[in-house]
Amino acid sequence: MTVSVYYSPVRFRLHNMEMKTSRKMPRQKVVCWLLAALGFLGNVDIVRCDAGSAVYTMCDSSSQVVQAGIEGGIVSPYIQPPDKVNCTLKLTGFPEFSWFGLTVETFTLKCSYNCHWRRPSPFNCNNEVSYVQINNKGDKLCDGNNVEEIYYFNELSTSLNINFYSDYMETSDMFNLTYRVATAISIDGLSLPRELNAGARSSGFIVSHSDYGPDDYKPSTNSQLTLTNVSAVDIHFVVLDLEDYTPCYDYLLIWGANETKICQDVDAGLMGQTITFQASNNRELVLRFVSGSRGQTTGFLLKYTGELPEIYTFIQIYTFIHFKCYELPFFDSRCSRCAI
Repeated sequence: MTVSVYYSPVRFRLHNMEMKTSRKMPRQKVVCWLLAALGFLGNVDIVRCDAGSAVYTMCDSSSQVVQAGIEGGIVSPYIQPPDKVNCTLKLTGFPEFSWFGLTVETFTLKCSYNCHWRRPSPFNCNNEVSYVQINNKGDKLCDGNNVEEIYYFNELSTSLNINFYSDYMETSDMFNLTYRVATAISIDGLSLPRELNAGARSSGFIVSHSDYGPDDYKPSTNSQLTLTNVSAVDIHFVVLDLEDYTPCYDYLLIWGANETKICQDVDAGLMGQTITFQASNNRELVLRFVSGSRGQTTGFLLKYTGELPEIYTFIQIYTFIHFKCYELPFFDSRCSRCAI
């Protein structure tokens, strides 16, 4: 028998015993030692499927295929001497129907130069361009085109490419970009309710619709997303922009142990705030997004952090017995077991 225990990044409880995080001892070791005493159960695996963020450098040949996580950063390479640059960073590990947003923090490379004097010859005049793009299509990020964010919706693909091109990059040129990966509640052409296992991915982002960013949400929306395997969920309202009418035609309905209806005219002040919602008895929290026949505006961007039930387990049968303990990032393929 194998007992695999998935535990919260905050704390792990076993019966009436509570083990809190200790800076002196890694949490996973504390939990493993505690459960080692239960070896008679058979094979015990301790797994935490966590979501993290990282900063990746373009044109770094050692890391050009990387795991996206739920958010992160992308920075320019250091070029010495000035040179032409053309490289791709592949972000992987996207669930189906993932929304992706890439935002400029700093970008000093000009979109184009009508005539750039190359060194060492002062007579070599070139028309040159620089940009960052997603999958070599759509809008481009650069200094001069007034585009601060670009977006992409991954319907079925589990990866996307960040493309960086520059005809002539100086040592002083640079960019610093941040990105977010989110699950969309409303998806064009897909009307069935969907589930997101927040027990497996304890935190993440949610957007109102798959075209969030470039386009407003559509009228007559009625879509639902259910967060499963949680006892409670903290929701931080990063952006909240629904059509402001009284009565409330466009709203976000959240229900678990209780029901909360969020409307722009009453709840606009929630933007930037975090609210804790208790899940239902079956460990679910439902988010339903509804818009009226005229409703069209920006929508919303939320960040959720799920609190796992006190013990979240599943059992598999093996013909051998051993004890194993490990901690996984959320994108590891073995974390697919969290969906059971």
